[in-house]
Amino acid sequence: MQSRLFLPFFILSFFFLSACSTTKLAYNNFPLWAPYYIDDYVDLNRNQGNLLDTQLNRFLDWHRVNELPELQALLAMVQKDVETGAMDYSRIQAYHNLSNQRLEKTIYGFIPTLAAVVPKLSDEQAKELKGIVDKKIEKALRKSREGTNEQQLARRAEKLEKAAEFWIGGITDKQRKLLREMAGYQLEMRPVFNEFRAQILTRLYAMIDNRTSIDLDAELRLFAKDFVYMNYPGREWDIRLLLARRFEVLNRLNTTLTEKQKTHLIERLTYIQDEIQGLHGLRSVAHIHD
Repeated sequence: MQSRLFLPFFILSFFFLSACSTTKLAYNNFPLWAPYYIDDYVDLNRNQGNLLDTQLNRFLDWHRVNELPELQALLAMVQKDVETGAMDYSRIQAYHNLSNQRLEKTIYGFIPTLAAVVPKLSDEQAKELKGIVDKKIEKALRKSREGTNEQQLARRAEKLEKAAEFWIGGITDKQRKLLREMAGYQLEMRPVFNEFRAQILTRLYAMIDNRTSIDLDAELRLFAKDFVYMNYPGREWDIRLLLARRFEVLNRLNTTLTEKQKTHLIERLTYIQDEIQGLHGLRSVAHIHD
């Protein structure tokens, strides 16, 4: 969903998805490179930039101590279920919920940074920020709508295939069909995503406009919860249907995994846990639950 293009959620998603693609160098130097990304959205003055640097370093310290161990433990649980053959529909659903909890906690950890920096924006900077977010989202939407419905489906399915190949290596024709099915469900839900994005943007822009007259920390916490869990009044059934379909397809995909694919997945999970170990200096995974 293109709403994840928002400035704050790029930073938050970086940490949530760090297990998938982030190197130690990128993680440790997050406070150095993040401001360059932020410059694409709003031009901060020196004082604002210094404040942002301080807050980013605090956030990284917090995340390293509080969230990396939780992320490592979650990956260890997934690995154990893969190794023992315990993965099923209910476990997939449970891991979805646990992943959302980790994302929510990471967002909460980043909120002090937003609550410190956003009120310091001038009206001109706030207008600039909203305008650039609008342009980036519109550009992404135009790209996603290019071509026929079949071409759009093919592009989305290809993205899912690449994600699957990262985790399990090469995929079979049967697995490719399952991923195409999931892509179709996502396209079918696009009207709901569009409505949800509009609602989220309206709330986000209201917080930016009223940044000095509201309890920004509290508002951001409510906003984050609704964002992560896609709480959209009137569309609850649609969201539940999408998730049920996703879990069902993933469960069917799980039953098609070959021994070679399972080995690839276990090796990938082990490697990521080792990377996290190096970032935090945690005890070995084997001792996490002792």
